[in-house]
Amino acid sequence: MPEFTALTWNVHLSDIYPQSQRIDSIRETLLRLHRKHPLDALGLQEVEGNNGEVIAEALFGNQGAWRLHSRDDLQEHIGMAGVNLSEVEFFDLGHHKTAALAYLGSTALVTTHLRRQPKLFPFGPEQIEQVGALLERVEDIDQVLLGGDWNCLWNMLPRKMIENAGFEPAFTQLPGKNHPKTFPAPGFEALIPPEKRVLLKLARGAINLDGFYTKGLKVVDGGTGIGPSDHSYVWVTVDDDPQT
Repeated sequence: MPEFTALTWNVHLSDIYPQSQRIDSIRETLLRLHRKHPLDALGLQEVEGNNGEVIAEALFGNQGAWRLHSRDDLQEHIGMAGVNLSEVEFFDLGHHKTAALAYLGSTALVTTHLRRQPKLFPFGPEQIEQVGALLERVEDIDQVLLGGDWNCLWNMLPRKMIENAGFEPAFTQLPGKNHPKTFPAPGFEALIPPEKRVLLKLARGAINLDGFYTKGLKVVDGGTGIGPSDHSYVWVTVDDDPQT
């Protein structure tokens, strides 16, 4: 398939804003986007219980694939769903985080959620080690779309490691666009920890934490949107023939 559209979204899981009270709205947000920009695949982070299956059934008529990881006490899952996806593989990133990988045609799609750094100064090794595990898994694949919540800024070392491995940020490939500001979405300010408030102040209100990186692909369109989560969702349309 020469072109396809994928989405990544951290749908937020906490006791403060129960996901059980937002799941219908999350599903409707994705359905509205799906009608406007038909999605071939999505990767979701911080999914509670079987909510991933609920979303996948509404959009694609299947259950997708979801794996418990990170905060077991909150039933936190990560996973993927779509049409014509291969069987989803889950692999360990270390530090209680899991990534999901599936193929759409010849392209490997990956969904990940890096651990939030316990402290930013000094910057710890956790995210660096997780990105190392991620890059090792995909290093021999020619066409890759990496998506997720990176939990760090675009110019920090973990994400620069991705670029140094031959990946390009998706939005910088689109004229007039740059790294989208995805956090915080309106209405969830109470969740922002003190260390992120400093970053937000420096960034004048919003920062980039989420998005896509590509290898061997051409980005032809993309956008962001707000729904019932503290993160914006991000979608891209890519061509798996970069020469076209």
